[in-house]
Amino acid sequence: MEKKLLITGFEPFGGQTVNPSWEAVRRLPEVISEFRLVKMEVPVLFGGAVRAVLKRAEEVRPDVILCVGQAGGRSKVTPEVAALNLRDARIADNAGFMPQGEPIEANGPAAYFATVPVRRVVDAVREKGIPCELSYSAGVYVCNDLLYGLLHHYEGTGVQVGFIHVPYLPEQAGAGGADSRTSEEQAGAGAADSRTSAQQDVSAVREGRPVPCMSLETIIEALEGAVKACSAGDSKGGLL
Repeated sequence: MEKKLLITGFEPFGGQTVNPSWEAVRRLPEVISEFRLVKMEVPVLFGGAVRAVLKRAEEVRPDVILCVGQAGGRSKVTPEVAALNLRDARIADNAGFMPQGEPIEANGPAAYFATVPVRRVVDAVREKGIPCELSYSAGVYVCNDLLYGLLHHYEGTGVQVGFIHVPYLPEQAGAGGADSRTSEEQAGAGAADSRTSAQQDVSAVREGRPVPCMSLETIIEALEGAVKACSAGDSKGGLL
């Protein structure tokens, strides 16, 4: 039976004109494995992001909610293990709000664990020859705010919730660069190595410093693998 997966990406923020999370999400197929995808662009707003997703989820009634966000400085696709009950912004959100040292939910637990199968997600992405590892910190900005809020809302229900951070796009990091995959990752890529150099993961240079980044095509491929991993095996999520 076909299931629904609500997958979200963020609008640009922090002076950027593009956000790789939404650029990749909006280009995903309409159906992946057993899931029909419902795609949504999310505002970079503390509180507002989770309200927007919950409103859409009430309409869609998804089986899984998978959120995607940008993590500048990271070189790999990183499924998040947990979300903290903390807002501690270094920059303002897109409405100018900049909370610091505040809880997301005054009476909520210190943290929640993601309920999608994050280890299976890592394995599925790595099988494609794409750098991927678990992340144990979703930060304390709007990405974490969204993940925590969704996990809080859906605690004890059958709806699985997860979050994946992706690197900058090459256009955000600067021009040039070379394949940033390790030799092991390249060796395991198989057919994926037929990508053109424009499609491969790169480490670009900006202001004389290397800036990790990843091509849009690679991010899309990684997200396809992640969605498939959410349908594999039993219904248990988290670190399984």
